[in-house]
Parts: sequence; structure tokens; C-alpha cells
Amino acid sequence: LMDDANVVEPTAEKEERLARLLNLEAKTVENTKVPLYGNLRVNEKDPDAIRVMSININGIQLWKHNNIKAARLKHILKDYGVDVLGIQETNTNFAALKASHTLASVLRHGADEIRSVHSHNTRETQNIGTYQPGGTAVVVREQLTGFIKDRGKDERELGMFSWYSTEGKDGFKTVFISAYAPCSAPGSSTYYQHMIRYIQEQGLNTNPKDLFRYSVVHFIQSMRAKKHRIVLMMDSNENVVDGFLSKRLAEGDIRMREAVHRAMPGKKGPPTHFKGSQSIDGIWISDELELISASYLPFDGDLGDHRPVVIDLHMRSVLGTLLHRIVPPKARRLNSKCPRIRDEYLALVRKGFKEKNIERRLVQIEETATFPPTEEVEKLMEKLDNLIEEIMLQSEKGCRRLYAAHYEFSPPIQLWLDRCHLLKWLLRSHQGKQVNAGNMRRFARKLGMMQCIRMPVAEIVQLYREAKERTKDLMAESPYLRKQFLYGKLNDAIDTGRDQEAKRIQEVLRNEAQRKMWQGIHRATKPRGLMSVTRVEVPQEDGSVIEHTTKETIEHALMSELSTRFGRAESAPICQGALFDLLGVYADTEAAIQILEGTFDPPPDSDARTVVLLKEIARIWQKIGEGEVSIAISQEDYQHYWRRVKEKISSSFSGLHFGHYKSIAHDDYLSDLLARKLSLISATGAAPERWARGLSVMLEKIAGVAYITKLRAILLLEADFNFHNKLIFGSRMLDLARQHDLVPEEIYNEKGRTAEDAILQQVLMYDIARVTKRPLVVAQVDAAQCYDRVALAMAALTLRAFKVHNSSVLGMLQPLHCMEFYLRTGFGQSESYFGGKEQGKHGLAQGNGAAPPTWQQISTLMISAQQRKGHGMDVECPITRKKIRQVGIVYVDDTNLWDGMAENDDVNSAAHKSQEAINDWGGFLHASGGALKAEKCSATIHNLEPDDKGGWIYPDQRKRRRPDEDETDWEELDDLQFSVPQGDNDAEQIRGCRRIKRFKIWVCPHDPMDSQTVTSSS
Repeated sequence: LMDDANVVEPTAEKEERLARLLNLEAKTVENTKVPLYGNLRVNEKDPDAIRVMSININGIQLWKHNNIKAARLKHILKDYGVDVLGIQETNTNFAALKASHTLASVLRHGADEIRSVHSHNTRETQNIGTYQPGGTAVVVREQLTGFIKDRGKDERELGMFSWYSTEGKDGFKTVFISAYAPCSAPGSSTYYQHMIRYIQEQGLNTNPKDLFRYSVVHFIQSMRAKKHRIVLMMDSNENVVDGFLSKRLAEGDIRMREAVHRAMPGKKGPPTHFKGSQSIDGIWISDELELISASYLPFDGDLGDHRPVVIDLHMRSVLGTLLHRIVPPKARRLNSKCPRIRDEYLALVRKGFKEKNIERRLVQIEETATFPPTEEVEKLMEKLDNLIEEIMLQSEKGCRRLYAAHYEFSPPIQLWLDRCHLLKWLLRSHQGKQVNAGNMRRFARKLGMMQCIRMPVAEIVQLYREAKERTKDLMAESPYLRKQFLYGKLNDAIDTGRDQEAKRIQEVLRNEAQRKMWQGIHRATKPRGLMSVTRVEVPQEDGSVIEHTTKETIEHALMSELSTRFGRAESAPICQGALFDLLGVYADTEAAIQILEGTFDPPPDSDARTVVLLKEIARIWQKIGEGEVSIAISQEDYQHYWRRVKEKISSSFSGLHFGHYKSIAHDDYLSDLLARKLSLISATGAAPERWARGLSVMLEKIAGVAYITKLRAILLLEADFNFHNKLIFGSRMLDLARQHDLVPEEIYNEKGRTAEDAILQQVLMYDIARVTKRPLVVAQVDAAQCYDRVALAMAALTLRAFKVHNSSVLGMLQPLHCMEFYLRTGFGQSESYFGGKEQGKHGLAQGNGAAPPTWQQISTLMISAQQRKGHGMDVECPITRKKIRQVGIVYVDDTNLWDGMAENDDVNSAAHKSQEAINDWGGFLHASGGALKAEKCSATIHNLEPDDKGGWIYPDQRKRRRPDEDETDWEELDDLQFSVPQGDNDAEQIRGCRRIKRFKIWVCPHDPMDSQTVTSSS
């Protein structure tokens, strides 16, 4: 590199000279180079650790722009994985700032969960601006914020200490305290002098140091008396081992020791102030806390003149349980909204398609494909799908490079970062370390810094320091520079007439601004979202509960539960006996055709309600007649769907996320090829094996509740599989049903209707019953796991009755039956699966685009069958006298069944009718593979009778005894009992409820668990 050098300097002398150059004579924080002291490495963190950091920040300003210290601290919090931060000497008058302007708001990175508490002298706040000597703060981040129970500061309001308390499992309570001890200093505005004046005002016989020691010890004693564990982060301004306060903390009533010296026993700690001679900073922990590691970090000139202290505590000793870090899904390289990335991806895909002759292969299959497909066609289609998958995934890898987003990008910052990298590269070369000289020269030429290659080492060192300082200054201004960069590009695009480019940049600016705004709004208005599962509670036969907390045991428990859940539909009569022998799993036999045509003669032992549903299937098939659902998918269909769908929807098992298909929708040629491929699958029923691999994402329905039966399983299917299902079943099949008036009035999850419409209808029925003085029975019945408990044979017959071609039905049901269920929990994705061809599961799966429309059509069969059995009631329009018969209201799996209201009905006859309706509805549900969930079912009797005074009252109003204050709204009816069928000729009693008195008004009862039921005042 040094072309003009005639003498080669010996390596030892060279290293000595570089060492002298790197340490200047004048001692500053920046050039005070010391090694890390302790056994903790910040780049290594145990997943079961709580990381605590303490630092005397020597003053921090809370402005949000050009704040180098805050930017550095924000970076360290994220990079080091700090959970709790204690800050001493904040030197900030927080009272002069807005209540929302806190340390947490300044140190928050994106949507991070972060909270802070601070203390400062609030006794002297006149004419001091935003500066107030002393002060402390505690910052809590990420998952630990969910365990905060209380916070506070010293009662004397001098800013001596501040604290947060957390409460974990089994009463584990830990207090995190940040404290700053005073030291004698001249001047009237120092922290020490503040305390002198307070002592004089209060007439205390003490001094600032003793007052501080007493206050801290007294507070810790009060916490220890309550069995709290203590973490004290403190600048003690005295030796942390043999100082007066340290000795007092080690005594028997407190039992706390400094963590770094506890991790390095028998050694004298290093000075923690850059001009000091002893360790004055530390973190003291109570004996119950399990220390993993601890260290004094080297000085950091951007964070003050004290060494940061970092320790790792075992999470179980702090919270009584383990909080496993949620493993996030991998970042996506492809973003269809960015034209540069999208165009590069499309170019790579087109190149791959051309090299692998995808179009020629597709044409070859189209010429020979039939239904049912031959084995050769199935193999060719599977090979084609594998090739396309490989090309798309490989193209995503090459379309973009990912960088760690430590700052908001702008060219000035990137330029100075590159300059720092080059100068550091040159220093490594001068130190004799191995570097690629050619790459280094090219990089220098690119940056216009070729002259640096021949510079003396001393000049390179100086340039490197200046470049680092300039880079830090710019990174503190990164939000402003980012806006400046984007607005410059926007103005340039407008000036040059590039309207599309200008529109795209405006969208980027708008999206970034809205993202920041809504992050703040959501933090304040919305609770924490549903968490991925990191623990599971499994009930045992003896009534006990076992908690699983490891990846292996959680996956085993979930697979066992889900395997059982997805197999319950096999209890349907259509999946057993002679009927199953005739129809098979997919109902694709000659017997299925006979059922559709109405010529089927069921076996003698067939379930009666199953036979009723089969007759309704034949009636619907004949009513539609010659109509048929189109299964051809065009380029226009493909592009219409994918250009409108949200790209950020979670990815499927293969990794072919929505961004792939949205990007391809911008290319007519590729869109046509993929649309033809989907049409081929729909026409032959030969679904690729990729469609039969799903990712079950386990989520908590209620935050913190990990009971295994209360977890929601959402199945992530392949994106193109779901597109096929939504288009064929969710759009075209339902459109055909609407054209033939085959959507019952009872269904309120239909397009154009809402749950509020269903609520209004229920209220109107109560009002009609009250006006007509006739008894009304409302049975609120809830289907258990409706989508997961559907027999595939019944689903196939129902879909074919609504004129979906058998090949398309098989293309949807076969992958579901042979599905390999992988799991995604808080530990990441499982390597094993359950299900597969060997086990063969039933159900439509939550997350399947065909599940809602298929369930709606099955509900249509059941409603029609209820009407055939004579259930329901006539609703007459008072103006037109037109009558319609309704069995109730249905919203997905929640159903209210109505009975009564006839002229000759009394309470007993209405209750009898209602019980018969419940039995038939439960029977029809069982015939389709489902069941009623007894604990969520109930029945209401609305009845009025004369009060012997010319008026009408509810029978309950005759009750003489005043109800107890703690009496619940729900009561068992004394005279009438209702039950729901549970299969195998078994039944389970359900709740009945009376009218209730609220605000001195008698109202109709309502079930607090059922959002579809509404009260109506009398």
C-alpha cells in the first residue's frame, strides 16, 4: 500500500508506534482505553436472563432531534438487549417538560414497549429552566413492562432515587431502584448544596451523605420487610466494597452485595470514573437473586465519564417463571411497493422461467390433462410446481440486500459510515492484519479518498476520529435528514415531470409519518396484542394442571391437542358404517351423484337427520338446475385479486409470501402463466403437495391465559391455495347462490349484513312478544370449533349441490385431508408435524378462505332442514301482511333458535317446541361433524301474564323475596329444563335464565357471554 516506502518497519515497533498514536497524552473520556472487567459479554445474552444496566449519564437532554447522547443510549439498549436501565445524574428538570415528554419517549425505538420513572429535586424549581442538578431514572423495556405493579421516588422529593416494582408468578416481587449519592462540590446550584439547604430548612441534625444513606436504607428495609427482592443501581460516590453504605447493605436485615465484585471475588475492582481511583458505581442485588454474570464496560465518551455496569440475572429468580423471547419470522427481502426491488425480482423470475422452459412445460400438461388426472399428469404438475417455487424463492434472495436498520437511511449518513469503514480498513492494514487490498482500493476510489491510502498512520487515526464524531452527529439527526432526503427526491421528480415517481415518494413520506403517529396512538389506546405461545397449561384426569415451558414439550402437547381437535369430525354418521363405504372421504363416488340427483336409497341403519340433510342437498342441486360455478382463472382474475390484497399478511410454510404474487401481478406474462397453472389445478383436482403443508400459529385468545383448550389455532395455508379457494368458493359459489335466492334470511354473516343487524332483529322479536303477550323461547346455542369440525364428505356434497365442479372441490379438500400440520409458537417453527396422508384429518381449518363460505352453505342446509321439520315462527309485516318463517338468527357459529308466539301457545308448549328445535339443530350439526358446546348454550323464556290489576307483568315479578346483592343474573329455572344433544344419544343440561331487575326496571335476560343477545326493557 505504501508504494514510496523504502524500509519495511519491524512489526513489533510498528505496533508500539500505533499504540502510542491511539492513546494521546491529554487524558479524556474518549482516549481512556480500559478493558472490560468481569465475566459478562454484551454480545452474548442467555435467553433466560434479565439484563440490568446502570450508568451515571452526567446529564441527558430530552430534545428529540440532534441528541447524540440519547441516540447512543437508544442504540445500546437495543443492541445489548437491556431490560432494565438505571440512570444517575440526569440533570433535568422534568417539571418543565410536558407530561408525555419522558425518557421513555426519547429512548423508544419504533414500537418498542418501554416505560420510565424519574426523580429530581421538585423543591427548588423557580427560574431554573430545564436544568436541575442530580436526579435519577429507571427505564423498563420489552416483556418486563407487562409485570410492572408500582413505581415511585424518594419521599423527600430531592431526586435521591426512583424505583419500579414488578410482580411475577407465585408472588415473586422485585424492586428496581436507581440512586445517586451526593458528593461534596462547590457552588450554590449543585445537588449537594440542594440537600444542605433542605437539611437547614427542616432543621435536621445530619449531612447530605448521611441523609442519603438513611433514606435509601430505610426504603430498602421497608421493601425487604414485604419480602421484596431488590436490585439497586447506584453511583455511591464511595467504594462499593468497603464503603459505609455498602457495608450497611450487606448486613443481615438487607443482605445485598455488589454484583460485579460478587462475580469476581477476591479482586479489587477498577476505577469507574475516568479520573477516579476506585469503584464507586455498581449494582447491588439481594441474596435471593441468582446472578449469571456481571461486568464493568469500557468508558464510552458519548454516555458520560463513568463506566457502565451491566449484569445478567436469572429470570426465574426475578419473576418466578421464564419469559421466553418471541422468535420473530424472518424479514422479507421482497417488497412489491418498491419498484426497484419489484422490477429486479420480476427480471430474475422471467429469466428463471425462460431457463427452465416453464411455459413449454405448462402447455404440454394442458394438452394432456383430464379429470380425473393420470398419474403421469400428476407427476408433471408436481415437478412444475417445484420448479416455480424454486425460481420464485431464489429470485427473492437476489432482488435485494438486507441491512440492519440502526438509523433512518439518508445518503449523508451512509457516506460518512462508508468513510469510517474505509479508514478503519486502512488502520487494520497498517497493523499488519490480513485485508483484501484490491477491494480496499476500489472502495477508496468509489469514495474519492485515494489520497488516504498514502497517508501516515497518525493522520488516518485523526481522520478516523473526526469521521466518527461527524457520523455520530449526523445519526442523531437521522429523522430530519431522512425527510430532507425524501423531499429532495420528491422535488426532483416533480421538476423533471416524473409523476409516478413523485406519487410513490409522497406515499413513502405519508406512510412513514402515519406509522410513527399510529405507533404512539396504539401504545396509548390499545392493550398489548395477542402473544405467541411460550407456555401451555394442560389439564390432567385427576383435575391437576401441568405447565409446559420448553419448546419440545409445548409442541408435543399442542400436537396432541390439535390432532384430537381435527379428528372429532370423524364422529359424524357420514364418516362411519355403510354410508362411509358408499361415499368415501371426499364423496366422489357414484352414490354421491345419486344423492345430488335425488335417487339415492340410504342404507337401513342410516342416521335420520343425516338423511334429511342429504334430501336438502338434492333439493338445492335441483333448484339451481343448469347453473354452474366457473372454475377457470384468468389473468384478469389473478391481477384483480393480488393488486388489492394486503402484502403484510403472515407467510405460509414454503416462504412464498403474498409479496411474491403481488409483484407478479404487475407483469402480464407471469400473471397469465400462474393463472393458467391454477386453472389447471382446479380443472384436474391435482393439487401440489406444497398445498398440503400448513403452519398452525398458536395464539392466546385472552392475554396471559395459556390453557391449551383456550388457545386459537390459525392455519397459514399457501397464498395461491387460499386465492383459489376465495375466488371459487368465497366469490363465485356465493354469487350463484344469491342469484337463485339460496341465502336464508336467518344468516347475518352474509355479505351486506352485520352482527348489529342480527342484534336488532332479536330486539324486535322481544318487542313483538311483549306487545302480543305471547310466550317466546330463545335458545342460544353455540357450535364448538365450527370450522374444525366439518366432515369432508358432507362438505363435498354441499359444495357440489351449489354447483362447484368436483375437480375444484377435490383440489380444496384433498390438501386439507392430507395436511401436514407444522407449528409456530413463541419458540419459532417446529421441525416435525402431525397429520399427513397417514392420519387424514377432517375440518375446513381457520385461515382457509373456503371455510366461511362452506360453513355458510352447510348452515343453509341446516336452516332449511329446520324449516322442513316445522321449527321456527312466522313473522308478519303489519302493512303488507306478508309472512316469512324464520328459525332464528345465525352469525357463523352463534345461533339463536326461536319458538312459540303462536296464538294457541303457552309456556309449556313453547318450551316443548324449543327443546325439539334444539334437538334437531344439534342433530343436524352432529350429522355434519360438529357438536354444540353445552357450557356456552342457554335458553330464555319471555312470557307476560296478567297482574290482576289490569296490567301485565313477568312471572318473576311475583317473587316476594328480595334477591341477594351478590345473586347473579343467571338462575336455573325451577319448572322447565333444557338440554342439548351431545351425540351417542346423550344430552347435557343447559342454563335457563329469568328476567332480571336493573335500575328498578324489569328487563329481558341476556347472556354476558353472547354478544348476539340484547336486553329489551319492559
